[in-house]
Amino acid sequence: MRSARRKILMFGIASSASTIGHRVAAAGAATEDGVKQTGQKLLTILRKKEDIAGVVVGPLERALADISVNAGTHSPQLQTLHWLAETSTHNANSDGRNTPDDAEAALIQMYSLGVLYFATKGDDWTECSRIKSKTCESDGPQSSSRFLSDGSVCDWFGLTCADEGKKGLVTWIDLSHNNLEGSIPDELLLLNDNLELLWLSGNAIGGTLPPWIGKATNLQSLSLFDTSLSGTIPDSIYGLSKLWSLRLYGSQFQGPISTSIGNLSKLQWLWIHGNHFTGSIPSELGSLQSLEALTVHGNDFHVDDKEVPSEVCDLRAKGKKLEHLWVDCNADKACQCCTRCWPIEEDKLNTRDA
Repeated sequence: MRSARRKILMFGIASSASTIGHRVAAAGAATEDGVKQTGQKLLTILRKKEDIAGVVVGPLERALADISVNAGTHSPQLQTLHWLAETSTHNANSDGRNTPDDAEAALIQMYSLGVLYFATKGDDWTECSRIKSKTCESDGPQSSSRFLSDGSVCDWFGLTCADEGKKGLVTWIDLSHNNLEGSIPDELLLLNDNLELLWLSGNAIGGTLPPWIGKATNLQSLSLFDTSLSGTIPDSIYGLSKLWSLRLYGSQFQGPISTSIGNLSKLQWLWIHGNHFTGSIPSELGSLQSLEALTVHGNDFHVDDKEVPSEVCDLRAKGKKLEHLWVDCNADKACQCCTRCWPIEEDKLNTRDA
């Protein structure tokens, strides 16, 4: 159960329900005018956000230029506009306690989540797609609802909202191991101001980790392990001052780990094993005094007698917090400060030292 997985987190964030209390079109099937009206309203809102307009406005403009109600294949953006236009009213709870105070922010949130659904082939998700013939935890009186269902956004499967300060806005997204396929859509950056947790692990997510992730300044936990994500870790991520959990293992990431990783002062869990990272293990990791687990084995780091910097080994000293340190070990010399040493295969060792 997803609720059990959430309990392992160290930060208790209240769950609540949310929706937009906002009429975007007449009931029934979407009309071309209804789709255009919804899209134009979103464009007007997004163009006022200069810091993100360049990333999300272009795809939305192209979607509006390609409107055809009866067309077969649509972009995720246009599919979302059709869905919004077909949804006559997003009914708020009667007491209003979980309704976002800002109607524009609520509409943007709906658009962002809709694009996430369609960009990752939501109809094929394992759990809680909008297809009612497929399984969902919601098939019970007290469980979550299907994605894109009527009612509260924050009741949707995999989402959690805050009810204090950020009332009615999504703060957690956990769609791990749910058969998502595609890439991380840029429209997720529209949730950056509130997002605290993003878990998309165990899915067929490809492409690269987008640089805008660094704008999610409240992000505390990022889990993208067991995916097909590749490329380097964007430098912007090292500015996430609240990040305490970063799990990227078992993917296709590559390139060096920046020395700026030492800026993540609250980091407790750093699991990056099973990728293609190169260069040296940064000594700046030694400045992460809150670090409890570090796994770097199964990468392409340089192998020598000083593969694990002394600054990192110092985190294993008495009184320090680092309990798990897993690394690859040169056949000639095992790591003396590591808690687990992974032997390097001969062919891989020869490739690294070439």
